[in-house]
Amino acid sequence: MIVWRKARKKPIVVEFREVERKIPIASDLVVNDIWGEEIKTIEGNTLFVEAKKNFIIRGIEGEIYPCMKDIFAKTYDIVEEESAERNQHDSSLSCKKALRERTWNVAKGGIV
Repeated sequence: MIVWRKARKKPIVVEFREVERKIPIASDLVVNDIWGEEIKTIEGNTLFVEAKKNFIIRGIEGEIYPCMKDIFAKTYDIVEEESAERNQHDSSLSCKKALRERTWNVAKGGIV
């Protein structure tokens, strides 16, 4: 039996950008040519990404992948650059504080 579990995405900051209109991907006789960009994924695949419907995201490992704009809007909140840097700095300070407290508790014979 397949069991579906729940998980919450960790609050990380990724970079994203618009897809460039570099190459024609397909031609639609009714509308117009569909333009987009070619990207290489971390797996080594080449994808042709349509400009109107997608963003390109650079993940925390430097990986590049497309994300449809409607999915992006449901999944991400856009943050200001300064705010993102401050959050990463605050997170780093929180980790250092927790480590200091843990070290202090161990030195005092407390339970970690």
